[in-house]
Amino acid sequence: MKTLVITFDNESMLSGYKACLPPSVDMFNIFRRVSKIAQAVRMAFSRIGFMPCFFLESWVESLSDYSLIIVMDSSRTASCLHKVLRRLGYSGRICYYYWNTVEGDKKAANPWGIDRKECELWSFDPRECREYNMHFNPSFYSRMFSTMAKSSSIRKSREGISAYFMGLEKGRLAKIMAVENALIAAGVETRFYVVKDETSSEVTSSDFCYSDSIPYSENILKVEESDILVEITKPNQEGVTIRTLEALFFGKKLITDNRSVRCLNLYNHNNVYIIDERFPDGLFDFIKTPYVEPHDELLDYYSFESWLERFSYPSSVDGSCELPMADSPHQRPDAKSEYPKTYYESYVDNIAEWGYCGNA
Repeated sequence: MKTLVITFDNESMLSGYKACLPPSVDMFNIFRRVSKIAQAVRMAFSRIGFMPCFFLESWVESLSDYSLIIVMDSSRTASCLHKVLRRLGYSGRICYYYWNTVEGDKKAANPWGIDRKECELWSFDPRECREYNMHFNPSFYSRMFSTMAKSSSIRKSREGISAYFMGLEKGRLAKIMAVENALIAAGVETRFYVVKDETSSEVTSSDFCYSDSIPYSENILKVEESDILVEITKPNQEGVTIRTLEALFFGKKLITDNRSVRCLNLYNHNNVYIIDERFPDGLFDFIKTPYVEPHDELLDYYSFESWLERFSYPSSVDGSCELPMADSPHQRPDAKSEYPKTYYESYVDNIAEWGYCGNA
């Protein structure tokens, strides 16, 4: 039997994962491409817990091929899919994977509102696993993205160091500008692209030059052409982000305000600068310090293939072997009794050394 991964994402993002899929895994978009009017109708159906098969991609015609379906979408629109699948007679495992945090996301489905007798809930974020009693599986990435970027990028030879940021404003403009100004003061060329969103204020940002969003295929070219990646996360976020993994897989330095990164197995003070109350102390020295290449085992751990494999392991962030599944008839069979000592145990071990990483 095969595994099906379905998501609601752009094609340029999916291409890097599809290129490395093993024969036992299929990946599709959840929904067919439809008009904006049809999208509104689809949303209306999802609010009543119903989704006509008309809106779903061709994967819905081959459900009998799969023993596991992973829904990589935490939106309210997709949160009724387990009902659709059970109604169609699918009896295998269904796993919702939250690869964005619930907190601060108006489109996210409340985990407590999803019936866990019919499906499993997983998340990339340890804090939200504790808060919502979800299974834990850290984020993932694909080596194929760096391969694609290296084959397409034409990097000009230059002496200076450059830093790259790309993202929606999300109420972070003041912090983003503070980081950019500190980098400029340290002699770094900055390439910051901030996209306007519903949090943007005409009063506070009237003089700021916003950028348009770009496809992921263009984003990875900018990553490849930069020396330092910058990320500003949501408040209280602990999980590893795509930006952190881009830095790891592309061999770039990272500047982040996610203090939990200090507790992870990928942390190296030569490669990662944590923005805290001491910022920008030490930033200049960090920029000049040589980059330390990560071990291949670390990249393997955060690979798409390893992420898939971890769905076979018990994975609660509090260390228990199984999260309560309310006597679900659809629990995973023959789950292994031990979780491999990598992300979870290194996270806990480092918390013991540093204290709660959110305040480290």
